[in-house]
Amino acid sequence: MKKAIFFVIMMVASMFIAPTIYALDNAVAKVGDVEYTTVQEAINNANGKTVTLLKDVTESVTIAKDSTVTLDLAGYTLTNKEGSHTVTNKGTLTITGNGTLDNVSHGKGALVNNGTATLVNGTLTRSKEAGTDPKTSGGNSWYVLDNNGGTFNMEGGKVLGTSGFSSAIRNLEATFNMKGGEIVNGFIALKNDDNGIINMTGGIITTENETGSAIQNWGQLAMTGGTLNAKSEGSKAIYTLSWDDKYNQVSTVISDNAIINGDVKIDYDRSFNPTKMPEFTVNGGTINGDIEDVVGGKITITAGKVTGEVTGKGEVAIAKADYTKINALIDKANKLNKDLYTEESLKKLTVAINAVQYDKTILEQDEVNKMAADIESALAALEEVKAANPDTADINIVTLLVIMITGTFGLGYTIKKRFN
Repeated sequence: MKKAIFFVIMMVASMFIAPTIYALDNAVAKVGDVEYTTVQEAINNANGKTVTLLKDVTESVTIAKDSTVTLDLAGYTLTNKEGSHTVTNKGTLTITGNGTLDNVSHGKGALVNNGTATLVNGTLTRSKEAGTDPKTSGGNSWYVLDNNGGTFNMEGGKVLGTSGFSSAIRNLEATFNMKGGEIVNGFIALKNDDNGIINMTGGIITTENETGSAIQNWGQLAMTGGTLNAKSEGSKAIYTLSWDDKYNQVSTVISDNAIINGDVKIDYDRSFNPTKMPEFTVNGGTINGDIEDVVGGKITITAGKVTGEVTGKGEVAIAKADYTKINALIDKANKLNKDLYTEESLKKLTVAINAVQYDKTILEQDEVNKMAADIESALAALEEVKAANPDTADINIVTLLVIMITGTFGLGYTIKKRFN
């Protein structure tokens, strides 16, 4: 009887225990200590909380509008369900955990952002990307990240594209804030599409293909920091274009600590006839390449450095070089008492001052700085005129005569006084 009762108890207990063990064995994500068998279920129960992956998962998920979720990849990979985007964000999403969001389907992305998303670390990619050139998709190509009407904040991590057909990122009617991390693609790395806004304060963006560009700008780009790299001959660090006047003025402003390694090209879509051509402004930073305007846009350079040529069919306004230091040094030279210095050293100073050319622009500031340095060196090298030294022998003879005469009179006076 006791055995029968024990057997019944164990059977009843197993009815409750079995499902729990089954759920733990199949858990793919957790929120706090609660585990879930799908990532979507975890997300649905994680408003204001963190969803942590527990293993590699194949699933497509959506963050609902008005929902705030942190997705901790925890070193794992979340890959899409066939024919779907991997993650669609309509709420507020933060991605962390040094894992990977991957997409393997044609026409689909690792992340489509319609809300606010922040990449702290981790990698977004399309591991089956087959696009080889601008005319060949290979049957499997699309954006890794489509920031479509949302706000994307890139603080770290990496967006890795390998396509020669699709941009790694499209920023359409959206805002892209980049202060860290890295974006790489064979073709266009970051496409700033219609009315898109890019604020770049840090990070690195690289194109590795001769047909590509680090940033293709059809909207508004403000770059105060970070680095753009165009690694292949023919590629552009910045390729900025306009196409339809119904969209906002296309503009690019480079300043502060921005570094552009590669050429800049200003153009427009020949399929349209816009009247608002792109505007390109340099208020600082360094452009290691040419700036070429082929359509009659507007180039304004007030500061910064451009190592290549600046050519334009439209308005080109380049500020005059800064001659403040030169003018101060010349003013100092004019106040010198020329009688105190040797003719030869004064001549060198005059040559340095006469070599100053006042027609230089800000792009030739290094030459102006060299002129200032030459004047400064000439001033420092001025030699003072030394006092004339009479012949030593003449001095000795004159001195001796004076002593002898003085001594004679002194002796006579002494004798006279003694015997007076």
